[in-house]
Amino acid sequence: EGAGQAFKESGVEPYARFVAGIMGGGSTNWLANRGNVKKQLKERVKGITPEEFERAQELQDEARRMGVDLTGAEALGTPDILELAADTAGAPRGGANVMGKFMDKRPKQVEEAVATLGRNIGPEVTPGQAQQAAQEAAKQVIRNAKRVRSDATKPFYQAADDVEVPRSDVQAIVNALDAMKVTRGSGLENVRNALRTRLTDEAGDPVTDVGRIDSARKEFVRRTEAPNVVGDVIHPEVAAVIQPILADMSRMLIKHSPDYATGRALHVEMSPVVKALQEGDIGKIADSKTLQAGAKVLTDPKHAREETIKFVADRLNKVDPDAFPALVKVQIQNVFDAAARDALSGPQPASGANFRKALIGTPQQRKNMHALLDGVADAYGLNKVTFKRGVYKFLNVLDRTGRMRSKGPPASSQAEMAQGGAIQTGASALDPSTGFFLGKIKRWADRRIMGKNYEALAEILTARDSVTQIQRLAGHSPARFAMRQAVA
Repeated sequence: EGAGQAFKESGVEPYARFVAGIMGGGSTNWLANRGNVKKQLKERVKGITPEEFERAQELQDEARRMGVDLTGAEALGTPDILELAADTAGAPRGGANVMGKFMDKRPKQVEEAVATLGRNIGPEVTPGQAQQAAQEAAKQVIRNAKRVRSDATKPFYQAADDVEVPRSDVQAIVNALDAMKVTRGSGLENVRNALRTRLTDEAGDPVTDVGRIDSARKEFVRRTEAPNVVGDVIHPEVAAVIQPILADMSRMLIKHSPDYATGRALHVEMSPVVKALQEGDIGKIADSKTLQAGAKVLTDPKHAREETIKFVADRLNKVDPDAFPALVKVQIQNVFDAAARDALSGPQPASGANFRKALIGTPQQRKNMHALLDGVADAYGLNKVTFKRGVYKFLNVLDRTGRMRSKGPPASSQAEMAQGGAIQTGASALDPSTGFFLGKIKRWADRRIMGKNYEALAEILTARDSVTQIQRLAGHSPARFAMRQAVA
C-alpha cells in the first residue's frame, strides 16, 4: 500500500502496487508453496499405515540394491499417490524435467538388472551354446534310457547267440525278399539286397545262428526308426515294405529260442519309457533346430506344464547341470528383449513391468516359473525357497515400474499447486484498469509458482528416501526416521 501511495496518481502506480505485492509477500508465500506440496501429499496418502510406509521404503531400498530406482509413489503403490506422481511427471516446467531425467534412466537400469538376474540363473553362454547344450543333454537322456534297456536285455540275447534256427525258416524269409517286385536301382532294391546279404553266407546259403540274424534285424529296425540319421535312413515308403519282413524275423527267433524270447519280452516291456522320452518334451528338445523351439517346450503356456518342466529339469540336470539353467536363462532374456522392444519409440520406462507380465502374467505362467526356478535350484544345489524368493522380489520391483501412468495434471491440481504464491498477494492489489498486460503477467507468475511446486514435489518423489520424506511431510513421522538419517 505504501508503494501505491508513493506513486499515487502516477502512470506507474498499478505496477508499483503489483511489484510491492510480490516483494512484500514474496518470502512468506514462497514458503507457503511448500505447504501446498505437503497438502497434496497428505491428501494422497490417507489410509496408509506406518507399517506400509516402512515396507514401501524397504522396497525402494531393495530396488536400488538391484540397480532399479523407484519413485516413492511406485514403492507405495496406492492409486492416489501414483496419480499424483503421474500428474507431476506430466506437469509443465520443473516437475516434468525432474521426473523425466529420473525415468530416462529406467530402461537401462532394468536392462542391466535383468542381465544380472540371468547371471544368477545360468552360465554365461550364447543362445547357440545354450541350445546345443540342452539338445545334447536331451539326446543323452534318451541314450541313457536305451542303455538301461539294453543292459537289461543283453544277457538274454547273448545266451541265445549260438542257438541255431531251422535253415528252412530262414530260407522262407530270403524267398520273401526275392519275391519282392522292385525297380532296378530303386531304394527298395538296395535295401532288399542289403538285408538279403546279411541273411546269407558267401555261398548264398541262409545263415542260421540267432546272433547273426538278430544283428541284421536290429540294424534295419534302427534305420527305419531313425529318420534323423542322415545317410543311413530308410525312406518311409521303403520301410513300410520291409518292416513286415523284420517282424517275421523276430517271430522266428522268439519261436526257436526261449532266451531270445525273454529278452524280446523285456525289451517290449521297457520300450514305452524310451518312446515317451523320444516323443515327449525331451525328444522335442533333442530334435529342436533352434533355441526357440527347444525353449518353447519349457515356456509356452499353451504347452508347458509344471509337471513336464520338472520331468525335463530332472533328466537334464542328471546329465549336465548347466544345460537346463542355460536354457532357462536365455529364454528369460528373450522374453525381456521382446517386452522391451518398441519399434516406434525405442526403450520404454515400463519395459520391466511388460517383461514381468510376459513372464508370469497368468496363473499357468506363474506355476511354470515355479517349476523352472526349482529346476535351476536343483541343478546347482541351491535352497529353492531362498532362490525363488530372490527372483520374485526382483519381479515385484519390475511390476512397480509399470504402475504409474504418464499424463498431465488436471486443472484442479494445477490450481491447488499455484495457490499461496506471491502473485496471488500481489494480484489482490491490482487495479482492474491495469488490464490485459498485468493479467498476462499474473498468469505467467502463476505458472512459475505451479512449476516450482511440481519441481519440489518431483524432487521428493525421486529422492533416495522418498517414502520416508512423503511420510514425514504428510504428518506421519516415522519412528525410524531419525535412525535412517543417522545411518545415512
